Amino acid sequence: MTVAVFQCIIAMRPTIIAKENQMSAYLIVDCQVTDAAKYESYKQLAPPAIAKYGGRYLVRGGATTQLEGQWQPNRIVVLEFPDVATARRFYDSPEYRVARDMRVGAAAMDIIVVEGVNA
Repeated sequence: MTVAVFQCIIAMRPTIIAKENQMSAYLIVDCQVTDAAKYESYKQLAPPAIAKYGGRYLVRGGATTQLEGQWQPNRIVVLEFPDVATARRFYDSPEYRVARDMRVGAAAMDIIVVEGVNA
């Protein structure tokens, strides 16, 4: 290994360690659609905002099966973000604010953000 390559690896080490210690965050949404036609407009606006902040869909309204308890979810959406701070920046972003405004009268949502674990 050349000295230049070794120096490059040493220089990158703090970034690599920071990424290893960074915990993903998950936005978990229980969505009750009340106006399907209006909700379609929200569904067009949300994905670009999610992607802009490094988010990705893990679950998007798939079938659910109750295994335990009393929870009767509606439409479940799970988004993954690099960390909680980024998830909050997405939620508070001007891009997503436009989507949230479009959603008024189309759906009621319960949304939480939860920090993942280091693998």
